[in-house]
Amino acid sequence: STSTGSTATVSKSELKNTIANAKAPKDLTGQKINIVSVAASPEIYMLVKGQKHAFPSLAVFYDYGYTLAMIQPISQDQLDKFPRANLLKVKGDSKVYYLTEAGLVRQIFDIKKFFDIYGDRPEDVITISRKEFNSYATNEYVYQYSPFNRDVFQVSATGKRYLTPMAVARLGLRSEQVAPVAQAEL
Repeated sequence: STSTGSTATVSKSELKNTIANAKAPKDLTGQKINIVSVAASPEIYMLVKGQKHAFPSLAVFYDYGYTLAMIQPISQDQLDKFPRANLLKVKGDSKVYYLTEAGLVRQIFDIKKFFDIYGDRPEDVITISRKEFNSYATNEYVYQYSPFNRDVFQVSATGKRYLTPMAVARLGLRSEQVAPVAQAEL
């Protein structure tokens, strides 16, 4: 009511927007998250478990049921303080995947060994939707970064296979398709 006694009216759409904004976004495990974006960038990030995770597309963002009204502005300096989430699993699946900086996924076959090598922890793994997972290409080519060896290997559940420089050229592999791995993982 106003001081004159008249009653303020709110439309249904305004009420729905207010309720939607009041609802804190959650990830697929039910954990509260923040959804953020830097003003000068088109990327939208989920801040979860102290890490940042970029949505690969707006379609994936909407598939989670999130709205643009949930996005909070953040500075690039603030965003840079969060490490990139690089360990994923799909809801309903126990397999863990590594997400490369180029946006490719590679299955981790020995998760305990992986944690020992890179210092990651089980609580660093974030859960994503099947639709999001399907939007990523597969990373099947790696090279050893420590000690540095630029030989390229194709990795799969059955093992690794050395690719000759001629085979790499014939396949037309670009540098972003070949991910670095530690000697112990290779």
